Amino acid sequence: MTALPKPTYQTFTVEVEDDVAERLERVAEERGVPVEELIVSLAHDYAANEFQKYDDWSEDDIAAVEKGIAQLKNGQKVHQDVMMARLKAKYAV
Repeated sequence: MTALPKPTYQTFTVEVEDDVAERLERVAEERGVPVEELIVSLAHDYAANEFQKYDDWSEDDIAAVEKGIAQLKNGQKVHQDVMMARLKAKYAV
């Protein structure tokens, strides 16, 4: 029987804002795990899903996002309250 290779590990030291640390600690406590284990789990999920989120985007989707970014750079902005009012009117919410 062949043994599976033992994984190697790296250690990272990071600084987070107090409010982020408090939220991480609260979630870890709710899940009953150490905060370090929660952070490792979140890092695994992020690494596994980061590139999958955008794989299904069509050329039109990407073009629309790029157009929006260009509009923002050119100062074409709409305040959130105005946009929410437009969406509510359009979709009768």
